[in-house]
Amino acid sequence: MSTNLVTPAVAALAVVFMASVVAATSVDDWKLLDTTLPANQEVIVNVHNELRRNVAPTASNMLKMAYNEQAAGNSRLSAAACSSTHSARSARTWKTPQADDLTMHEPGSSSSSEWDCGENIFMSSNPRSWDEVVHSWYDEVTSPGFQYGKGATGPGAVGHYTQVVWYKSHQVGCAVNYCPNHPGDLKYFYVCQYCPTGNLDTRINKPYDLGTPCQACPHSCDNNLCTNPCPYADKYNNCRELFNTYGCGNNSGGTFVQANCPATCKCRTEVQ
Repeated sequence: MSTNLVTPAVAALAVVFMASVVAATSVDDWKLLDTTLPANQEVIVNVHNELRRNVAPTASNMLKMAYNEQAAGNSRLSAAACSSTHSARSARTWKTPQADDLTMHEPGSSSSSEWDCGENIFMSSNPRSWDEVVHSWYDEVTSPGFQYGKGATGPGAVGHYTQVVWYKSHQVGCAVNYCPNHPGDLKYFYVCQYCPTGNLDTRINKPYDLGTPCQACPHSCDNNLCTNPCPYADKYNNCRELFNTYGCGNNSGGTFVQANCPATCKCRTEVQ
């Protein structure tokens, strides 16, 4: 029985450095962007969903995002570190509602009850709105440029863009922090974590499936975004082949597929 593990693409993790060109503002203005405020959470979710539903070419399986307090808490810890280096993978996990189901896990996760989350970082010399921050990540689609199926079209990173529009990442949590002792001019740190993680190496240049919006979820669609995420994840990228060969029954091959391909076995109509 041949299997192929799915792993996150490490090269997709990068940091955006952007110095603000607006006039100097009060050092306390960043507190207005605190993500414990429901209004800021709403902005973050709405901007992400607006960008996701309008990707070009269009996506058939783009999931609608929701705000996640676990991811936000981890983002606050990351922002508090005042480091341009990404937080450890062990600090970017989401304990899912199915945490007691030991057959469920995201490829590369730290445990069977937690999923890895991706992370985008933005640094600025002055406070920037959450709308600006999220758009700065998305704008990698035009600079350096991204072509679906091929990847970056110019020199530079596009991993922030692909994470923002990764079809399966349907939970987001963010934080901002002021770091007065950080060397240089970039004192404002913004962090968003995305769960489950995007940028998997098996499809890094295809962050979603092409097609008519909601083609993959005709009965679970809200304004061109799917609302039926699969709560499970397959361990191997050839689970469909394993299912076609062994099924998900109680025979020896089937029990292996059950244990390692829960999304294929359990999610027949959900986006996975």
